[in-house]
Amino acid sequence: MENQKDLDWLNNVKAPAELTEMKGTVARILQPREVKTKDYGVRKIIEFVIECREGQVIAAEFLPDQFPVLTLRSNLGKILRKYKCRTLRDLLGKEVELETSGQDNVKIKKK
Repeated sequence: MENQKDLDWLNNVKAPAELTEMKGTVARILQPREVKTKDYGVRKIIEFVIECREGQVIAAEFLPDQFPVLTLRSNLGKILRKYKCRTLRDLLGKEVELETSGQDNVKIKKK
């Protein structure tokens, strides 16, 4: 059996937060990364760590092919406009509304 000290990292893995209020503050924005999707092949995704009353959740958005250029119709462009941000950095510290998508993923509300 492993030494208990080697298992200390397990304390940092917490159950998902069950949100009673669908809003929180953007605490961190993770660097975009590529993911392989079933229907669309390889796409870039960006994740936002949202600090809520019940704990932290991660909201994710797929990025347009032309990223970092955003269009009016892109999801990230809609988010920046809704929360009156000129750059992605401006979103840090902003209170945002959240919603769940079809697969119970958390998203930042765009409208």
